[in-house]
Amino acid sequence: MAPLRTFLAVPTDMLLLDATTSAGAPKLSPVQLNRIVQKVPQIYGLLNSRSGRETLGRLRVDEDPLLWETYRDLFTDSPSANGLRAEYLPDFGLLVVAGQHRVQAAKRARIPYLPVHVQCSDRKSLAAVRDACESEALRRAPSLGCVPAVHRELDRAFYPDRDVVTKRDPFVALTEPAKDGRPSRRGAFQPETAVRER
Repeated sequence: MAPLRTFLAVPTDMLLLDATTSAGAPKLSPVQLNRIVQKVPQIYGLLNSRSGRETLGRLRVDEDPLLWETYRDLFTDSPSANGLRAEYLPDFGLLVVAGQHRVQAAKRARIPYLPVHVQCSDRKSLAAVRDACESEALRRAPSLGCVPAVHRELDRAFYPDRDVVTKRDPFVALTEPAKDGRPSRRGAFQPETAVRER
């Protein structure tokens, strides 16, 4: 059976780093990594409201390059995205397998939670990890109560069949439906388009 994946807001201290595995030298300086992880709470704040989601949908790279890049990397399935990934190991916890330097920076900066693609071996583990992360995220930041719901919407777009990764734009699920009832692509975040407009 193929591993199952889900997209969650994971409390930062639940993400474990394997000291025996080297992540290699960081491509960015500690200052740059800190600036990136500081954008995550701002993105969650925008995702917390319809107008904020519309702002993200219209965001152009030249308006706030770091916000645009962080959103694209962590919250979309753009071909150029560089999301955080973790694997759930029953006797260990959530082991970070991609994004170790950004997770370390988030821990230093005390970012409460991060958007992470989590891989589990079975549906029972997936449900348990999702429930634990959602309840802990709500406990840590009750003012951002929509975060679990936003992640469930994005999760459905990322993993509609629960075991295959899709190339659909996950932001479409959060945009207002068109008059015919289908999701509108106008305003949806499209990184490749934004890059060409530069």
